[in-house]
Amino acid sequence: MITLPNVVISGRRLLKTQTLYKRYKLGFEGERFTGELLNQLMKDGCEVFHDVPMEGYNVDHVVVAKQGVFAIETKTRRKRKDAGREKAQVRFDGKMLHWPDGSRNDYGIQNAVDRAAGLSQLLSDTTGEPVQAVPVLEHFPSNLGRLICTCVVLSVRS
Repeated sequence: MITLPNVVISGRRLLKTQTLYKRYKLGFEGERFTGELLNQLMKDGCEVFHDVPMEGYNVDHVVVAKQGVFAIETKTRRKRKDAGREKAQVRFDGKMLHWPDGSRNDYGIQNAVDRAAGLSQLLSDTTGEPVQAVPVLEHFPSNLGRLICTCVVLSVRS
């Protein structure tokens, strides 16, 4: 028998599942877009790798270039519909990300640093030479399928 509590519970579950699906889809779109942009670097002689498996996690993208090795962590967020390109920019002050809505946080920074450190260790162990991967955090504010890239190259502080 269908009762009001069953309908409410089912509706909540459906809404939660739909929200989760939208977040995964948005993340996938950001990573795919990043991958497509990075693949263009192969024309310049770079090696580009995507979704590199590590122990317990993955590195979203790795670029090996003459300038160095870059471990790229991609994060995607929705932007306000009325925000144009200039209003969708994320600023990095060396410690925190400053979002267009005025909020500040360190979302993704530690992930990018940790993944670059893990990649550095793996490559150093594998090659027998010291390799220092540069952490890069890429944020995509997205609206209606139009992605705008904000790329932050993080310096590793000792």
